Amino acid sequence: SRTITDLADETTLTLAQIDNIVGIKDATANMFRITNLVKNKPKNFSLLSGDDASALPFLFLGGNGVISVTANIVPDYFSKMCKFILEKKYEDAIKINEKLLSLNNLLFVEANPIPVKWLLSKMKMLESDYLRSPLTKLNKIHEQPLIKAAAEAGIF
Repeated sequence: SRTITDLADETTLTLAQIDNIVGIKDATANMFRITNLVKNKPKNFSLLSGDDASALPFLFLGGNGVISVTANIVPDYFSKMCKFILEKKYEDAIKINEKLLSLNNLLFVEANPIPVKWLLSKMKMLESDYLRSPLTKLNKIHEQPLIKAAAEAGIF
């Protein structure tokens, strides 16, 4: 959505053959794509999820990691979830993912980093939710749902 274009799997796999291209961040949530890329990529090419809501199946299918927004709020939970997948403790990973489900989605109700900074300020991790232009403050209609999602994740 940010680049308004997409790389075909064949293009990604061709680029993966170039020595100084070491990986790709994929935020499409397309599980067919990740399965195909895992199967056909060079061993040293990393596949990183850029979509928190689908990070769990992405990693289950052989992805190498996550560039996460949610981890800014709950780094311990998110890293444990990833660790559990690597250790093949899938039930434990699923439990954490279920705890983070609402938060994963609500952190994207407005442009990143608006919801993240707002929530970090409520957690007293930032002094304020100030954002530089062109970003704006979080719309008030999103405040209570974010608080509720944070509570479900065990933050408050």
